[in-house]
Amino acid sequence: MNNKPTIAVIGAGLGGAAAGALLQQAGYPPRCTNRHQRLRALGQASTLAPT
Repeated sequence: MNNKPTIAVIGAGLGGAAAGALLQQAGYPPRCTNRHQRLRALGQASTLAPT
């Protein structure tokens, strides 16, 4: 039985998706919501590369 509270993550962008994944790994059940019904590309991208 999980006694940890459900945590709401508002926004399913890069940060929201990462927060939801990390909360789930830590044992907290996340509830992720987004304004749009389906996720789609909006023409922006974030890239992390070694320098």
